[in-house]
Amino acid sequence: ISYNFDSWDGYPDARDRLLASAAGLKAAGKKFVVLSGDSHNAWFNKLTLSDGTQVGAEFAGMSVTSSGFEGVFPPAAFPPATLAGTIKALVDDIVYNDTSRRGYMLITVTPGQTKGEYVYVSSVTGSSYTTSVDALTYAG
Repeated sequence: ISYNFDSWDGYPDARDRLLASAAGLKAAGKKFVVLSGDSHNAWFNKLTLSDGTQVGAEFAGMSVTSSGFEGVFPPAAFPPATLAGTIKALVDDIVYNDTSRRGYMLITVTPGQTKGEYVYVSSVTGSSYTTSVDALTYAG
């Protein structure tokens, strides 16, 4: 049952066709990487067929100033680490997620791999801030 009709959950047949095409790319020795966003949170996901075969990866970037899950699930009631861990435990294909920090994503693509660097800023309200980085790599 779809829970979000504005995402791939609302289009299961189209998603299956896209991932079947990705499986064809993988069989031909090519890599399938999706760059996305819009949830305002950071994600790195395996893209898998219904049988669990991984055919690609998705790097989803967060926003710098727009709130994400922390706007819906207040951190005092739902600690971000607990929320992120719960989401990851419920969805096998999620490799990484950050449901509270703001920032941007840098992508580096080489013939051998795609690297996503999730750059988090310590403040979105002032001109003085520090950054921290979580990096993930997909070699296909």
